[in-house]
Amino acid sequence: MTSLDEARAYLVSRGVTTEIAQAAKLRPGTGEFEGRVVFPWLDPAGNEVYATGRSVNGVEPKYRHCKGERPPLHASPGAWQSSHVALVEGQIDALAVAQAGTPAFACSGAVTDTALEALQTKETVVLALDADEAGRRLAEQARAALAGKVELLEVTWPPGCKDAGDVAQRAVKGGDDPAEAVAEVIFDAAPVEVEVETSLQTISTKEIAAMPEPDRSDELLGGLLMRGQRVVLGAHTGDGKTTFGLQLARALALGEEFLDFRGAGGRALIIDAEQSLRSIKRRITEARLEDCESVHYLRVPDGLELDQDDDQVEALDNVFADGSFDLVVADPLYKLHAGDSNDERSAVDLMKLFDGWREQHGFCLLLPVHCRKPPPGVKFSMHEFFGSTAYLRGAEVVLGLQRLRDGYSRLHFFKDRDGDLPLGEAWGLLFNRESGYRRDPDDGKPKLTAADKVRELLEADPGMTISDLVNATDYARRTVERALKDLGAAEKSGPDNLKQWTLPLEAHAT
Repeated sequence: MTSLDEARAYLVSRGVTTEIAQAAKLRPGTGEFEGRVVFPWLDPAGNEVYATGRSVNGVEPKYRHCKGERPPLHASPGAWQSSHVALVEGQIDALAVAQAGTPAFACSGAVTDTALEALQTKETVVLALDADEAGRRLAEQARAALAGKVELLEVTWPPGCKDAGDVAQRAVKGGDDPAEAVAEVIFDAAPVEVEVETSLQTISTKEIAAMPEPDRSDELLGGLLMRGQRVVLGAHTGDGKTTFGLQLARALALGEEFLDFRGAGGRALIIDAEQSLRSIKRRITEARLEDCESVHYLRVPDGLELDQDDDQVEALDNVFADGSFDLVVADPLYKLHAGDSNDERSAVDLMKLFDGWREQHGFCLLLPVHCRKPPPGVKFSMHEFFGSTAYLRGAEVVLGLQRLRDGYSRLHFFKDRDGDLPLGEAWGLLFNRESGYRRDPDDGKPKLTAADKVRELLEADPGMTISDLVNATDYARRTVERALKDLGAAEKSGPDNLKQWTLPLEAHAT
């Protein structure tokens, strides 16, 4: 029977502390494991599912295994639970690395598909395999399977050492702390460079034509908002970009109709880099979103520096991943990076970042942008959009919102890559605080002249005075008088000698 003292002395000589040995549930061997230290193989729940005995006093063979199927990985304490792990070959190596602060898996000379599947669930894997031919083969296999799927690092062992166990054992012999010696090597692990092989493949027009039509489930708000698209909305300051964006978000989230488009139901995120909390609360109330749980806000009143701050990029990526949003409104665009909005390189890099996110997370990206003040007499167009043209080049849809007067705006359709929208048209929109934007029911109808309106009024009520007609039409007195003359209207004396007007008989006949 191997005594407890013998087992501990052997482990200490190999640089394995009593504390890590106890945590790993190592024990002296008995019976068929006589003369050995028993290393239990634990599942994620901490249950022993296999066991290996390692010789302490030179008993042959060096290893003895229990009966049954050996698991693909031997886990040190914490390895199943940690997102940052190391991959080694032997169990002593796994404990040496674990006591240095990095939980480890031992693959026992083979990296199986099952082992790789388990490693692919981690965020970081440190390759700490042996510096020999077998270890190099295993490292090559692991690099091929894990590169691009996890953050992959690789150690370089100091001269004279081929694995973590050697580093720990040499430290013990030199009177140094084995955990610190191994930790220093693990800390210096370098990122594995991934070589990306580019592959291009052609497809014939016949094959494309035979493909099924794209699934319309990508429609988030009819053809106006499509999953994965970039939509740019330009307007001058105060012309309603924020309100319009909130109405889009509401229609999508609640499955309502907005203008001529029907929402599909989903989740929306508003990244607000400009407004105060008071303004946001007022906008939410106006949009009737006080009780909506499908529209979320991310308030960054000081803006973001996504072109300079990697931590902000990572944090925003986590927001997208956790939120499963269908629509992301980034408002306003110029406050999301520290660079010059007119600089082409800065704009291209920012759009590449957002385009990668919308493809990865599957959301429609709506970018409200400011417009420059156009020169007098110049027609409103997307050439007035502030910033680099790179914001527009990769966009599938470009819209313009133009406020003409209080309560009336025009929605311009400047660009539509798929051709589902009325490209080149401009819709008249009515607006009030209670119901927001809605289409003008008279938009597109022939406009009535002053004479037409006066005729309608006199046909319905012959005998109206000039004052009556001015009040009913909102025209100036001179305009009404000119219309009466054009119609050939006749005047007559009414009560209190007021002049009343009627249409000629032939006008009534027509």
